[in-house]
Amino acid sequence: MRRAPDSIAIVYEGTAYSYRQIHNLANRIANGLSNAGLGQGSRIALCCTNRPGFVAAYFGILKIGGCIVSLDPTSSHRDFVKLLDDSRAEALLCADGEGDTSLVERAIEALDQVENCRRVWIIPRNVSGISTVRGIPSLSDLMDGARATFDTAAVDPEDVAVVVYTSGTTGRRKGVQISHRNIHSVALMTSPLADPDLCRRRLAPNDLDCIMAQLYLIVLPILCGHTIILLERSDPESVWRELVNERATYLVQMPLFYKELIDHANCVDAGRVRKTLRLCVTGGAALPLEWSTTFAERFGSTILPGYGATEVTAAVSWTCPGDRYKTGSVGRPIPGVDVRIVDEKGAGVSP
Repeated sequence: MRRAPDSIAIVYEGTAYSYRQIHNLANRIANGLSNAGLGQGSRIALCCTNRPGFVAAYFGILKIGGCIVSLDPTSSHRDFVKLLDDSRAEALLCADGEGDTSLVERAIEALDQVENCRRVWIIPRNVSGISTVRGIPSLSDLMDGARATFDTAAVDPEDVAVVVYTSGTTGRRKGVQISHRNIHSVALMTSPLADPDLCRRRLAPNDLDCIMAQLYLIVLPILCGHTIILLERSDPESVWRELVNERATYLVQMPLFYKELIDHANCVDAGRVRKTLRLCVTGGAALPLEWSTTFAERFGSTILPGYGATEVTAAVSWTCPGDRYKTGSVGRPIPGVDVRIVDEKGAGVSP
């Protein structure tokens, strides 16, 4: 914001938002939350699809010293009840479902079965738009009359910044408490891993509720002054169209999604993709060599695999551009991360 306030922070459905605009929105949300009695340590659930209101609310919550409880928009009614109760969220900021009210209906119905969470605001597609849900205020109501300046609360580095739910190692959803120090450290550790010019326009087609998406598609691009291209639809045709139309240079997705892009390669001019796409990253599962080879041959970009987990704030290892890639590997430990290799019984083994 201080370095380039008029640079483009977000592109959404053809509309560009500058860093100044997102900063002012976040400040107004912070003031609105403070006026509503929320502040340092307040746990505020954020359940939203990929729209500007998500990013503004994300930083607005952090500005008051609050804790973001990150919820998956595809959660069932039962999940909402369980996670809102487990997280002790005091309020909910929720997308309106983009014309399909099932999302907000599931979330609001869950509030009747949760003791702590009593406040809710709707995040419409237009961040300044009116609420699309009768009787429920919108983000614009929360910001009504609020100043566009805010003195960000001082937090302890070990305070919890985000609670993210993962089924990771158990198959049962559990909340991982991620501190400000965690996010700050991993952002600084991973930002040097790729040439900034390769990442200047980041396409964000996947939901932003997981920490990997938040790190690589919100925190890092904002830290580096890059542009985030938000896409609510993640079907291959929409991704290809938005990628070439908005000249996206960076894409991070699960391996299976790259396979879907390959299967729908006829939807796009491969030459146009080659002119814009510079860096593809994947993780979360093994990347078959056939998919990587096919993608690189057709679109000119090698898919670089890495490894991480929500429990360690997403990043453990990385394949950097130019690294020699061994099939089936997930790269090398990133600088600052220690890795111990163990056998099936947990005993240490040699490299």
